[in-house]
Amino acid sequence: MTRVNVLKKTARRWVSAGCFLIACFGCSFETDGTFSVSDSVEPETVTTTSDSGAVNLLSGEQAGSPGNAVSNDVSDLMEPSPPVPEPRERTVANRLGTVFSEPSLRWKLAPEFTEIELPELTNPYAIWGATGRDDNGNLYLGVSCAGEWKDSAALCFIVPGSDKAVSLGDSVSQMRRLGIANESTMQMKIHTKPVQADDGYMYFASMDEYGETENGSRLPFYGSNLWRVSAVTLSAGNASSSDWEHLLALPEGIVATGCTGRYVYALGYYQHSLYQFDTKTFGVRKIQVGSAGGHISRNFLVDLREHVYVPRVVLRGAGDSVVQLIELDTELKEVASHPLSDYGATSDFDSHGIVGFAFLRSGDCIFTTAKGALYRLTPNLDSPSNLERLGWFHPDGESYPAVLASPDGESVVCGLASREGAYDWVVYDLEQWRGEVVDLSPSTEKLLQRGGTLAYGSNTRDDNGDAVVVGWYKGESVYGHLPYAARVTWPEL
Repeated sequence: MTRVNVLKKTARRWVSAGCFLIACFGCSFETDGTFSVSDSVEPETVTTTSDSGAVNLLSGEQAGSPGNAVSNDVSDLMEPSPPVPEPRERTVANRLGTVFSEPSLRWKLAPEFTEIELPELTNPYAIWGATGRDDNGNLYLGVSCAGEWKDSAALCFIVPGSDKAVSLGDSVSQMRRLGIANESTMQMKIHTKPVQADDGYMYFASMDEYGETENGSRLPFYGSNLWRVSAVTLSAGNASSSDWEHLLALPEGIVATGCTGRYVYALGYYQHSLYQFDTKTFGVRKIQVGSAGGHISRNFLVDLREHVYVPRVVLRGAGDSVVQLIELDTELKEVASHPLSDYGATSDFDSHGIVGFAFLRSGDCIFTTAKGALYRLTPNLDSPSNLERLGWFHPDGESYPAVLASPDGESVVCGLASREGAYDWVVYDLEQWRGEVVDLSPSTEKLLQRGGTLAYGSNTRDDNGDAVVVGWYKGESVYGHLPYAARVTWPEL
């Protein structure tokens, strides 16, 4: 019996027994039950797929030898895939996941925050920067839960102009619908930004945290799952038909996704494991860019050429790290590397890497590190990219700027920066390389001054030009925190 047939037969046994086994790459190297990673930085072909609409990377199958891809045909176990919408022309702004408005002095004024009503969910906990938009201006939020076995991260949907979100379902319920979850399956987070590809689908990942270690020695027990939903169906007003399509089961905790066209990229811990999912062929590649211990950057970048930019972190000693931003092409080959100073890397979960980003009309990207350093990344058509440090985002130096937007996509980037226990709204002039703190309204200050408030949200704007801020605050919950989302609206002149 061939290896592929053995895998098929084994998969059927697992599913019929009601068990869903997450893939564990490198498990042939394990001796103590912990996860070990390879030193290889060469891209690996993980799998190719039939047209079944789903790929399960099964335990015991090493992620790939180039030229020796394994196809796991599970079409008899999965529901049929919905029809794939015809590809269509997309604007630059849509590909970058944002909206660009005309230059105006209004972008230098303080915006107003209006809280968005979230739906009833089971033990909701936080929204960790999981904001996205589709080409029709609909907004998406990934709501994480507290992490009990009965809880499950949910995807929410907001139609243009509304301040009320509706639920599109939760991850574990979707897995049970497909017969790929058991009674203890956990998927408590959607940490990734929902991103639209050229095929008209929104892509995102759910993940588990149970059993993981912050030093990078053990992965979460139930790993992650890559999903998609049809933005075309939802834009047609059919939010009730919100079945998610399952694409991949992955061993890592996937915390970020990015896409500007054909390829969906997903970043997970540990060692900055980067996956590339081809939305045309369903082919999958994987590479380990490299990171220290349990460190994972909360964001990475994808440009209009679909090149991807991921930090590589090498820890030389306590508090001493070398960090570079690695540019990879669509073959996952390294094109360039740029030094990143004031990145603030540690070998555990305490450091967050790239915490904010905002694209410009030109395709350049402005981003911030967890220490508040501000950078401008300039992709080049036929040559490696350029990276320029602009200084500190906050005029007084170090901060944690995890909310970022560029309303006009040219001269201004602005957002929230946490400094000394308080949030400031900072407007940074890209022409003068200078940031300024602008006072927020009393109602907005009241929202941000709730106990324990954390704020996240990058690049996502609706068709009215409003941005979205998300996070958590201390509320009346048995778990101590509750999620929130707020619409960010600039005043008219």
